[in-house]
Amino acid sequence: MSQENTNNEIENKTEELSSDNPESTGLNKLPERDAKGRMLPGNTANPNGRPKGVGLNLTSLLKQKLEEIPEDGTEKYKDLFIKRLLKKALIDGDIKSLRLIINYVDGLPTQRVEGTINTVNIDYENLSDSQLKERISSYLERIGETGEEEGNS
Repeated sequence: MSQENTNNEIENKTEELSSDNPESTGLNKLPERDAKGRMLPGNTANPNGRPKGVGLNLTSLLKQKLEEIPEDGTEKYKDLFIKRLLKKALIDGDIKSLRLIINYVDGLPTQRVEGTINTVNIDYENLSDSQLKERISSYLERIGETGEEEGNS
């Protein structure tokens, strides 16, 4: 293809995209939005979805591999894995394996966390720069070097 033909094609594409025809610019395919910019029901910003092959991570690759049968075997890798884990836990008496099985079957026990959170409601938008700097300085003096507010320890 000659340089002249390439230049003509580029000019034609540029004219198509800059024309007032919404079909050529793809503007008619934008999702509909309300006055606040939120998409209306039934619209999506990604109509084609996630491309195939994207999002393959170690977990998904391991799951795929566990579904395979070794060349010299008759059982899937996942079945062999479970048998070996059960043998190690129940026959060999490995405590870590036992704990792993129990946690997967029954789930980890819940742990209650107690504490208090101090919140300060400040209307930052209506503060002047000097007032904001004063509040920040005051807060930094209160928490000191440890990062904890005085009187809360």
